[in-house]
Amino acid sequence: MKRLRVLALSVSVAAATTALACLAHGHAEHGGEFAEVDEYTFELCPLRQGETTTFSLWIKDPAQKPVTAGDVTLKLRLSGERTATIALKPTGSGSFSGTMSGLRRGRYRASADLLLKGRAKLTPGFSVKVP
Repeated sequence: MKRLRVLALSVSVAAATTALACLAHGHAEHGGEFAEVDEYTFELCPLRQGETTTFSLWIKDPAQKPVTAGDVTLKLRLSGERTATIALKPTGSGSFSGTMSGLRRGRYRASADLLLKGRAKLTPGFSVKVP
């Protein structure tokens, strides 16, 4: 009986440790693609409306607070060596957003560039599905 209690306690501690580790590194909160660079977390979500695709990017700093200022661009690799660059602007709701017309449905390689004052450029990579 005592062994069973010790085993149950060990399993509980292991599960709690795993859960805390996931929270420390963040996770996708908006259903998008997630990336982490230098303890900054990034989540990219595409939303298609007719022929226009809106890309929203949520960024959190190492303290898990939303980044609301900075220069942000999104680069999509289209086909071959062709790329598209989209300037993302702050939305006021804790994300950056930009649109592109004529993008086909499918999966694309994407990277975002974040320039903050006093920091080196942060560039997370994504594999994003455009619905």
